[in-house]
Amino acid sequence: MKEKTNCPICGKLFVKKNSHHKFCSQKCSRENGRSKYNGSTLGHISKGKIGSISELEICAHYLREGYEVFRNVAPDGPADVILWKPETGELHIIDVKSYVKTTPAEKYIEIRESENDYNIKIVPYDYNKKEPLREI
Repeated sequence: MKEKTNCPICGKLFVKKNSHHKFCSQKCSRENGRSKYNGSTLGHISKGKIGSISELEICAHYLREGYEVFRNVAPDGPADVILWKPETGELHIIDVKSYVKTTPAEKYIEIRESENDYNIKIVPYDYNKKEPLREI
C-alpha cells in the first residue's frame, strides 16, 4: 500500500509515488523552489532570471567604468561577459555568480576546469545590495 502524506506547500493529502515524492503537484514543487527566496527582494523571480538580472547589472557597472561590454547571448557557456578597455587594451573574460542569501565568504566558489583553462575571472554579485562583491 502506498504511503499517504500531506503536501508541505498546500496541505493537500496525496499518495506518494516513491520515497522521493514530496509534493502533490508540479505547481507545489515549483513553489517550494521559489520559497527559499522569500524574505529577500526576489519574491517570485526564478534563479535563471536572477542570473540574467545580475549579468545585466554587472554590464552596466563596467560600462560606467569605461569598458566596452560584450555579453554572451547563449544561456550556457564558460563565460557571461567580455570586458574591453580600448584606451589600455585591457581584456577580461568574466563569469558572473549571483548571491542572494550568501556571500562568497560564506560559500566556496568552485572554479570549473574550463574557467581555469581560459583564464576566466569570477565576479560574485550581491543581488540584494546591487553590487559586485569583488572587482576584476
